[in-house]
Amino acid sequence: MRRTRSLCAVKLRILMKPLRSFFALIVLVIPLFAAPPVRAQIDVGEGRASLRDAGPFFVRVDVEAGPALSTHPALLGLTRAVAGRLSAGGAPPSPERDGRPYLYVHVNALEMEEGLIPFTVSLQFLQTVRLARERTLPTTGCTWEAATVGLVSPDNVALIAEAALDLADEFAMDFRAANR
Repeated sequence: MRRTRSLCAVKLRILMKPLRSFFALIVLVIPLFAAPPVRAQIDVGEGRASLRDAGPFFVRVDVEAGPALSTHPALLGLTRAVAGRLSAGGAPPSPERDGRPYLYVHVNALEMEEGLIPFTVSLQFLQTVRLARERTLPTTGCTWEAATVGLVSPDNVALIAEAALDLADEFAMDFRAANR
């Protein structure tokens, strides 16, 4: 009888080896998925606070689109329209471009064969920042951002420019609130 017990114990040990490996693997892998989340976006409060005392800034607009869209009047005059909207909103941009912070407006639109135009508009405020690991090393960093996506028909291309102007209004409100 004693011999039967030892055979059972041996069989049980043999069965437990793969389970131990499996549990060890789980113990090693689970912490990888349970790591704290890394922030991939700028916090709204921090973004707004970064505009405090930012000083004069200029506006830079880039429109990435096909030839028909790039020459649309609403998109051709977007730099002037954004600057005007910012001025009206209490955040007038500077005409100077010498190393100042700047508001980068990026429009990306794609002309589709089906007649629809998907687009993205993003605004980013870029200014000199210092790295936490080396405070003596200045670089340019995005400290405020907002974006939108949409889909328009070819007869509503002006709505793309309007989306950019709406984001400019949002920036002007945050800039004004940070600099009261």
